[in-house]
Amino acid sequence: MIGLVFHGPEVIDSGEAEDALSLISSITPHFRAYLGGISGKTAVIDAGLTDVIDITRHKLPSELIRELITEGCEFILLLNHAKTRESGLALGNEIFRRVSSLVERGFSLVQIDYNGFIVPWKVEKEHIKIYRQILGAFGFEELAPPSGKEKISKVGNTIRRRVEGVRPGEKILVDGVVIGIAEREDVFIIEEDGRIVGIEGGRVIEENLLKLDSGILEDALIKSVRFFREHPPRIKGSLRRDVKSKRVALLFKADRVFEVLDDVGGVVTIGDDTTSIVGDIARRFGVPIIGITDGDLDGLIREIGSGKMEEFERIAPGNSLIIRVQPERDDMIGWRIREEIFGGRDVIEIDLDTLKKRVRDIVKDDLVWMVEVN
Repeated sequence: MIGLVFHGPEVIDSGEAEDALSLISSITPHFRAYLGGISGKTAVIDAGLTDVIDITRHKLPSELIRELITEGCEFILLLNHAKTRESGLALGNEIFRRVSSLVERGFSLVQIDYNGFIVPWKVEKEHIKIYRQILGAFGFEELAPPSGKEKISKVGNTIRRRVEGVRPGEKILVDGVVIGIAEREDVFIIEEDGRIVGIEGGRVIEENLLKLDSGILEDALIKSVRFFREHPPRIKGSLRRDVKSKRVALLFKADRVFEVLDDVGGVVTIGDDTTSIVGDIARRFGVPIIGITDGDLDGLIREIGSGKMEEFERIAPGNSLIIRVQPERDDMIGWRIREEIFGGRDVIEIDLDTLKKRVRDIVKDDLVWMVEVN
């Protein structure tokens, strides 16, 4: 059985995923397709491919690949479309590093990057024949697995990690949190005594560093993007369901949004980017949000450039409430909501109208504007 793991929206939005599925099916009928990560899932929904590409496994690509290998899948194809060859090789190298501890299981891992190359990170003898068939079908350049530059250096309590394949002006994300903006192509993230403290070659966003756990830089998932999706979808797909649940989730980050949307009737989102990302996704599920923003948008969603009221109103699901509070107050209000309404929990059962009233009471002294989305 071959496991196809797609990563990122570009390979979906471009139509290349459908091309890949067609080519693989011409070689063998014994395959299953999955989507790893978060950003590509909305692209699968919009492309109408949810019956073909499984988006129900809420895992990073490396976690999903490890899961498939432990389930007995012996041949993994990683399919993506990186913005540059360097960033594509960096992605494949990092994913292979994270799954290589399973080497005794005898799996094969091949990366097919629609930037025009294929990398056989590991191919077992029994898979060489089908690998050659795949290489011929796609017709991409075959690259040997690179040794790569040393991306992490340590001096005392200081760790310095290179951001690979970055372009000036791109947002730098660490485990899904935007920590800064690149100002050149040679960028390093600095961690001291277990805390990320700065960026060489970029402008750091100090308040976002507080959202990160300590001691994460060596193993963190790091990427650089302008937007979560470079190419806006022609149409927005839908997985709408009859939302009757009174379960409501609280999210400070968007990394768990898909697993949360599986069984809730509402989501409270804290922060401009979390509200924009979750709102854009939740609209496809018909799940309303209560978004707390303070105007410090990083602009990961193309449709929300300045964070104005009308922009949030366009992307938010029906029955949502978007609230703008005073600068640098969204996180503080979020923690009050967590303690005073959620009782320190991530999910509670509560009537949505009752929740909206209680949130309004908490934000009243910091309110700038508020909009109900019909």
